[in-house]
Amino acid sequence: MSDADRTYDVVVWGATGVAGRFAAEYLTERYAPDELALAIGGRDREKLDALAADLAGRSDARDEVPVVVGDATDPESLRALARGTRVVCTTVGPYTRLGTPLVEACVETGTDYCDLTGEVNWVRETVDRFH
Repeated sequence: MSDADRTYDVVVWGATGVAGRFAAEYLTERYAPDELALAIGGRDREKLDALAADLAGRSDARDEVPVVVGDATDPESLRALARGTRVVCTTVGPYTRLGTPLVEACVETGTDYCDLTGEVNWVRETVDRFH
């Protein structure tokens, strides 16, 4: 899949959590829509919609922030998420339980991946398995 076929440049996955919200705020406030096609994602549509409205209100350049709803425990949901973006920036942990399926989906779809884990054993296992 080419990057041109993807809807977003970055999806912040887990955007309604503390770290995810900070990441989404940072990207929304610093990049205009023509610079960065941003979406927020997670499992709770109501919370995501509220956050999207708040983020759009903070930005002079953005009228809206798109929402992607998915399930961190459903591999097909994660593949759909990964297919739609160039980069997944995830704050959804614990990574030893919830991280590997998303990494796998990103590998399968050629999507770049970043996280904020401090779970060093998981990082080692993930690098050994997928790199």
